[in-house]
Amino acid sequence: SRFFARSGFYQVGGAYGFRDQLQDSLSFIETAPELCRAQILKCASHQYFEGDVTHWWHEYAGKETGLRSRYSDDLLWLPYALTEYVNKTGDVALLSEKVPYLSSEMLDSREKERYEELRFEGEGTVYEHAVKAGKLAYTRGFGSHSLLKFGGGDWNDGMNAVGKGGKGESVWLTEFCAIIYINFSRICERLNDAENAKFFAENAKKLYESVKSAFSEGWYLRGYYDNGEPLGKRGNAECEIDSLVQSFAVFMDKAFGNDIGENEKLALEAAFEKLYDKKYGFFKLLTPPFDAGNEKPGYIKGYLPGIRENGGQYTHAAVWACMALLLGGKTKEGI
Repeated sequence: SRFFARSGFYQVGGAYGFRDQLQDSLSFIETAPELCRAQILKCASHQYFEGDVTHWWHEYAGKETGLRSRYSDDLLWLPYALTEYVNKTGDVALLSEKVPYLSSEMLDSREKERYEELRFEGEGTVYEHAVKAGKLAYTRGFGSHSLLKFGGGDWNDGMNAVGKGGKGESVWLTEFCAIIYINFSRICERLNDAENAKFFAENAKKLYESVKSAFSEGWYLRGYYDNGEPLGKRGNAECEIDSLVQSFAVFMDKAFGNDIGENEKLALEAAFEKLYDKKYGFFKLLTPPFDAGNEKPGYIKGYLPGIRENGGQYTHAAVWACMALLLGGKTKEGI
């Protein structure tokens, strides 16, 4: 239902989500890789020439309309999905297939996002599209803690105000980017593209080290607000701990070929203890939910406590938490 009808338990919108459909298409690689391949081509063709992408779009009546936004992670799902697909299928030919770019005026400083009719102009290979996406994520810049900027929101769309002033930082985005960079650098090597292989490999290491400094009092912070205040810190009345950053810290170690570190083990234990509901058997995205406290993360706070991404179980994040626990040797409840 999510992939073909673009519907879900909470939302039946019918739009193609750049991040959403790439996430879901990856589950088909083992059984129906052609579906993942087709989705990579479709999403690559919904990238602007500058490298950013449509957050979501509709196709109807012979035209397409979509949202050009400042979400910081959408574009990174292209090199991520492409790398996963090529590594698991060996279909290197996909890298050289050509798809169009989108063309419109870039968002100006006053625009958070723009809903517009989509116009296609020019083309490039899927590999060129992925390189553009990867590099733009880096050149958008860093905050004072050497972490990538939160932008208009990262994977958690509702955290759209953490970096609204342009200085907020996302630990998760930095983890995700580090994983993509180290893996995508090997795709570049495969194509004998030494220049880009060097760019992604060297900067992957910088991102990795920046993330390590975000470990605080037993687990990883979720990020920092524009004013430098931490999000996801021990003692916070809202969002004391978030599962995403704990899981991806483990994935990052594995991507770099390292043993899971002691900090990551502590983070996994904290995530299991605080986020897994043993009575009902679900894994919360974060806890405590945003409610009547002083945190101002964005529209996530408009959801009731425990609903959707505001402290409920979110499918992708719950699966990632289970994957991280397994990688960390946590194979039985209570261990």
